[in-house]
Amino acid sequence: MQSSCGAVVRCQVEREAAAKSVGWAPPGPYTGRDPEVKKPAWLRQRAAQGEKYARLRESLGELKLNTVCVEAQCPNIGECWNGGGGAGGEGDGIATATIMLLGDTCTRGCRFCAVKTSNKPPPPDALEPLKTAMAVASWGVDYVVLTRMVGDLSLLAVAAASHVVLPQSKELHGVLPFQGKRPQDVATAAAAAVQLCAPLQPHLDALPPVQMMVPGGHQAQPVPAAYQAFAMPDAAPLILHLAGCWRLDDLPDGGSGHFAQTVSALKELKPGILVECLTSDFRGDMEAVSSLANSGLDVYAHNIETVKSLQRLVRDPRAGYDQSLAVLKHAKISKLGMVTKSSIMLGLGETDEEVKQTMADLRVVDVDILTLGQYLQPTERHLTVREYVTPEKFDFWKEYGESLGFLYVASGPLVRSSYRAGELFVQNLVRRKRETVASTTS
Repeated sequence: MQSSCGAVVRCQVEREAAAKSVGWAPPGPYTGRDPEVKKPAWLRQRAAQGEKYARLRESLGELKLNTVCVEAQCPNIGECWNGGGGAGGEGDGIATATIMLLGDTCTRGCRFCAVKTSNKPPPPDALEPLKTAMAVASWGVDYVVLTRMVGDLSLLAVAAASHVVLPQSKELHGVLPFQGKRPQDVATAAAAAVQLCAPLQPHLDALPPVQMMVPGGHQAQPVPAAYQAFAMPDAAPLILHLAGCWRLDDLPDGGSGHFAQTVSALKELKPGILVECLTSDFRGDMEAVSSLANSGLDVYAHNIETVKSLQRLVRDPRAGYDQSLAVLKHAKISKLGMVTKSSIMLGLGETDEEVKQTMADLRVVDVDILTLGQYLQPTERHLTVREYVTPEKFDFWKEYGESLGFLYVASGPLVRSSYRAGELFVQNLVRRKRETVASTTS
């Protein structure tokens, strides 16, 4: 017996050491596969394929861009990249991809998430913003979602595939990567990028530069070459957004100011564009929440993730149920007409009554949009799936949510927080709210 126990202990130690060596959190309680809980047929999907999917995959690969679709193992990658046609076929809608900037590593340790975690994330590719700008400019944009991995600023752009092609875009491939953290490094790289864009100048209209946040949380003076946005006639923007490597802990506002600058730049560039921001809780800093809400943002999204009793098990200890509700409430009251949004995962051991209470609590703070989806265990080191909720039950939750007064509820086994974020109904909802505010304030 002692020998057996010793072997188990050694095995556990070896597993933890191996996990730490690759930047993973060690396996903990409530992890592993439950042999009694079988993955049902309705969650099985065909391998992603199709012309749109292949085109997006090739483009992203050439630009060496990270996507949440891949990093978070999203089950909807085939549907989204094919424009709503499912994993294996072409759809009539917009093909969307969620692009993640400034690294693919998060410094929080939520136990449900497939994104890599580390206390010391590697420095991001300094050219990722430029590469993303090239992709966004060549695809076109209908609806933009901004978010970040906690610990590093990130940008998610829900980019729509289109016929728009950036003139002479191959010229931009000549930018050489660099590793730099000082403001002068950033400015140097930005100047080089702008110089490479010179052949495009006849096609672009420059916007005034905005202030740039540099490592250490200090703001540099406006540098025209450091953050310059360009607009193409009848096309989506090309945004040059070059910055150094920093940690969010160095930023006094948790990155809210950077978000606000990005939203403002997008709105100045393209006033009709709709911008959604999926944020963290900014450590409960309500001034940061207000700043972002008043930056021109259309949809303020923050996920409560799970019911109250499971918060400490599921989320990083720095997050919390009441804090998330406070953030959503403050976002709503900070700006007249603000659309707010949240998401709940099911299948973690919650009860129906707890789900109802969570939905009711979200309505108390006047959340407009709710998404509900099945928790899928990425690996054995993540939390165990306790239940696979049936499609019929998800239909029930959709009807129940609508009865509570949510203006839009997306509920299904494969629904995720940014699932079909920019679909027509949501766009119309945002515009109706905007018109209502305009009529009441005029």
